[in-house]
Order: sequence, then C-alpha cells, then structure tokens
Amino acid sequence: MQTVTAVDGLREVLQRYVSSVTARSLVDTAIRRAGMSHAELQSGKVSEQVIVQVLRGIEVFLRDERQREVLAGQLRALSQKGTGHLVREKVVPIHSEDSVVTARARARDLAAEVGFQRTEQVKIATAVSEVARNILRYAGGDGEVTVKLISRPRNGISIAATDRGPGIPDINHVLSGAYVSRTGMGMGLLGCRKLMDQFHVETGPGKGTIVVMEKYL
Repeated sequence: MQTVTAVDGLREVLQRYVSSVTARSLVDTAIRRAGMSHAELQSGKVSEQVIVQVLRGIEVFLRDERQREVLAGQLRALSQKGTGHLVREKVVPIHSEDSVVTARARARDLAAEVGFQRTEQVKIATAVSEVARNILRYAGGDGEVTVKLISRPRNGISIAATDRGPGIPDINHVLSGAYVSRTGMGMGLLGCRKLMDQFHVETGPGKGTIVVMEKYL
C-alpha cells in the first residue's frame, strides 16, 4: 500500500484551488524556502514554516481573501493531524441511536478538517442528525449516511442518506410546508433544506429514499 506523506497531503489540499502542476511547484518552493528537504516531510507533521511559505506563494494564484483563509485552516489542520492526509469519504451504517451520533460526529469532524467555520459545522451536523434519524425511524435502520469532500461546483461537503425503507408517497407535499406528520418528519426535511446549499430527494412508494445535500465553503 502506498504511503501518504505530508508532501502528498499539502499537494492534495492545494489542488482544490490550483492545478496539480502549480500545487507541486508551490510545495517544492515552500520546502526550499523553509530550509527543509522532502525527506524531512516523509512522515510526521507538516511544519509551520512550510505552511507559511505555501500561503505566501498562493497569493499570486488565489486572489480571494476568504478562500485563502479557508485554505490556511485546511493546511493547519494537516499540521495537527500528523500525516498530511485528508479522508475524502466516510460511510456510517445507521442501525441504532449510537450510529446516528457517530454519523453526526463524523460529519462535523470532516467539516472542521476541510475548513468550515464552527457555525457551519453545526448546521452540517444538525442536517446529518436529521436524515440519519429518519433512516432509523422510518426505514428500521436499513440504510447509511455517506459524507464526502467535493470540489465541484465548489469546494465543500456532500451528504447522501440512503435507505431501503417504504419510501415517501408524496415528497412534494412533504416539502411544501403544508404537511406535518405525527412525528414531524416533514419539518425535519424542510429544516435540512434550509440548512444546506443544495438539497435533493429521490423517493417513492416501495423505492426507499435517497437524500442528497451539499454545503459549500
């Protein structure tokens, strides 16, 4: 199995903002200006000196100040993790209340790692809690929640909640705001749609339900 180094992690993050060639050049230049070698970054944490040099170099290619702030957060997350590797996808089977809590925690961890502010982390975690609990409540725990990093149409997180339950007979009515079930399911889905930037549901009687949500940096 190929070892993921700190250098790999730096390039992986930068390639969300610039081309792979530019990312490689930025990292190589940063390492040289920090007075280090690639060998010193084969394991262990990403040094603060290298991060500072990367952020100086990226200013030429990344003009948006907000994006640079997000990038800085992502790079410093690498310095704390110690491997330089960002997990791109986490899948949590939903079968109990504990697994709902796990899905929420995994989503919030990934949101923090990729650079979302605390308020946005809470929104993401709340939406994940709702769709995960719906799997438990309406599909008997026969489903899973997948949280993954995305770069298109913008950098962010995608959440897919998939179940093999009975499905929702009239999803348009549920999402219209006029429908309130005894358990409040309709309001839960409406709340998720308000919390996220993109929201889509595929369902029908006997078809199960797939909820896909996206939040962008």
